[in-house]
Amino acid sequence: MTLPEFVSRVVAFAYVVANLLVFVLATTAYQDTRKRCFLMLAISSGTGAILAILPWIPVLWSSWTFWGLWNLMSLSDLILWVIGLRLLVNEYVKMAARIAQQRAVLNANFEAPVDNPNTFN
Repeated sequence: MTLPEFVSRVVAFAYVVANLLVFVLATTAYQDTRKRCFLMLAISSGTGAILAILPWIPVLWSSWTFWGLWNLMSLSDLILWVIGLRLLVNEYVKMAARIAQQRAVLNANFEAPVDNPNTFN
């Protein structure tokens, strides 16, 4: 095995491991929160792991069928990832707005001092 082949296999293995790690974390987060963004990311990362492993499996069907399946899975993986990421960003923005509103209410309850001896008029 040459060095470029070895590096290519290490990169592919790291890609599979990263996708499986995201799959486990997103699945756990979905089970805890029941938010669709984590479900979409879990499905997308699972599909990504399968896409990384698929070329290593000997293909018994024609190459056109394999590449048609490959393209369909790649497109669905991309769409699910974009939707999941968009939903996750929306959840984060809603959470940040909620926290900002709560802090604004807390800050509004404090009264400012009327006379400050340190100011010059």
